[in-house]
Amino acid sequence: MSSWIIYAFGAGAMWAGHMVFLRILAEKLPAALVATLFYVFAMVTTAILYFATKRGDVPIDVLADKKVIFAIIGAGVTIGLTDYLFSRGLATLPPMILYAPTFTIIGLTISSVAAVLLFNDALSPIKILGFVLAMAGVALLAR
Repeated sequence: MSSWIIYAFGAGAMWAGHMVFLRILAEKLPAALVATLFYVFAMVTTAILYFATKRGDVPIDVLADKKVIFAIIGAGVTIGLTDYLFSRGLATLPPMILYAPTFTIIGLTISSVAAVLLFNDALSPIKILGFVLAMAGVALLAR
């Protein structure tokens, strides 16, 4: 089994836990506070992981690259807004069985289109069928 599959499953499991914890918090706290509080713990966790894995030094010239700076800022802003909007939506108490898959398929579709347009990833007929089936699955859950 490829190592990326193991990481994908692990990340998917952590994302599922993330959604459950956000749902619990969204019922009790404002969305901006939820996002702020859990990012404190996310920063501590990722800092521990960074230093524990000893990935080596990052060359300073890489951090000076405008494209890298843009990507770091963009990734931070988009994940912050993602969790804020996700928490706001959860605060309306939607059915989790519908909310999570809808959120996921929208993200899957947009990121896949971006991968094709920006990184020249291949989009085969079978992958297109996969998207259609995923959207059909969300439509079935909505019934």
